[in-house]
Amino acid sequence: LRPAGGWRRFASVNKAKEEAAAGPTEEGSQPTPPVLAPTLELPRNLVVRGLDDVEDGDLPAMSGGFSGRPRDGILEADALRSCAPYIHRHRGSSMLVHLPGHVIDDTEAFSSVMDDLALVRLLGVRLVIVLGCRKLIDDGVRARGHEPVFANGIRITDEETMRVVKQAAGAARFEVESMLSKGFQAIPGGSGCNVVGGSGFFTAQPVGVRDGVDYGFTGEVRRVEAARIHERLDAGDLVVLTGVGHSASGTTFNVRSTDLAASVAIAMQATKLVFIMGAGDVLVDADTNKQVQNLRLKDAKMLFGSEDCRDACSAEDEPATARQKRWQWVGCSSVEAVERGVRRAHLVSPNRGALIAELYTRDGYGTMISGDVYDGLRHARPQDVESILRIVKPLSKSGVLKVRNRELVEETIDQYHVCTRDEAVVACGQLTQYGAYAEIGAMAVVPEYRGHGRGEAVLNYLERTACSWGTKYIFVLSTVTMEWFIERGFVEVPVSKLPEERQAIYDNERKSKVYMKKLLDERQVDADELFWDIGTF
Repeated sequence: LRPAGGWRRFASVNKAKEEAAAGPTEEGSQPTPPVLAPTLELPRNLVVRGLDDVEDGDLPAMSGGFSGRPRDGILEADALRSCAPYIHRHRGSSMLVHLPGHVIDDTEAFSSVMDDLALVRLLGVRLVIVLGCRKLIDDGVRARGHEPVFANGIRITDEETMRVVKQAAGAARFEVESMLSKGFQAIPGGSGCNVVGGSGFFTAQPVGVRDGVDYGFTGEVRRVEAARIHERLDAGDLVVLTGVGHSASGTTFNVRSTDLAASVAIAMQATKLVFIMGAGDVLVDADTNKQVQNLRLKDAKMLFGSEDCRDACSAEDEPATARQKRWQWVGCSSVEAVERGVRRAHLVSPNRGALIAELYTRDGYGTMISGDVYDGLRHARPQDVESILRIVKPLSKSGVLKVRNRELVEETIDQYHVCTRDEAVVACGQLTQYGAYAEIGAMAVVPEYRGHGRGEAVLNYLERTACSWGTKYIFVLSTVTMEWFIERGFVEVPVSKLPEERQAIYDNERKSKVYMKKLLDERQVDADELFWDIGTF
């Protein structure tokens, strides 16, 4: 046994006394060798027992509130493994987070969000934070004995209100920098980072007079200095912006923060735009009473472009109209950003850990709005038969795909889906349902469009379609391209795992291998999309 503290040399007291009494050692004689002794005394009765025979209280505590039992350590390890692909994917990416005034004014929620943001930054994300000050401004105006004035949902900013805006923006930035510093220091190994801000990252212009209403010093974004922002992010800084902007003439304007967040995210071509919503706010499906975790762009445009957003209001602690407008503003800004190149927008509550769960887990926590990466994908029509045959014929000749004649494709055309570019079919796939199972077949992409995400798009489109059917498993039979499917989550299974009706028509001469994947929900499909390049689609 070697104690953790190591061994040390020492001479016993008695031995030292004996040597002192005997006088100096004769020349040439050897000194008494030192004795090795442990720095700590170990208990004598050491036994090996089964882990289940030891009380939890006698085991060392682990981080995260887990006991020292290995199975708890395994849970932590599994959680870390599940996050690892997202950590890798997001490292070095640019994200913009909008933090509203009502969250800054809520001590508990504000602290939780800032701790999460500090962790996101330490995980390698290039962060830009845009601060909203609506509630802080309203409170400041009322403190001066006035009521905030709005027209068509836009604040009318006079000179006195503009002074309140500047004070609120300064106070909000001070609080954010203070909490970021605390958040960095609270994480072991966190050394903080340089926070930069100011109005030099964008210029503003007046909203002006609209429908006879003079909006005073209320402004809108004129230009975003994206290169300057990227320069600071490249230097390792964190950029914090407020809605106080200046025009070329030096006039100061009050810019709506949600519009600023969308404009900056678009100019930067950020990978994500994240809006922190109100505590307790959640978007639900009124028919199922379940949270809506993902919205395609066209669905988001229909929802947030309408006047009826009551499904987005889940709490009763403030008027529904105020919550409705908040979600409409955020939703419209999210739609604009995704339409103009931002890959995804996320609407997340300020609960502790919610932002981390949304960004680094498959299940997420909030609502994600993603671009219509399936544009050009549709159900096949009878007039597509010739194009499908043209695409699959070379692969059938080489043995990659099973031979399909015209009559068979015409009979099963309702099972086919095609990907088009300028009305020309460039990829196809077949989806056949067998109860709780669905088979993918005839997946092919024309040679000149391979390597541009179309294969992944077709596969995910078929998976999403199968999810809408309530399908639990999808499978594919392959003789050559099995590695492509394995890389996308399929695992090899015996033929006996196929549904009975499919086993009955299995081609024993071709001897294709069977690969199967369990479908969880559409959120899984959304997560899969994150790991293929939709930008080149």
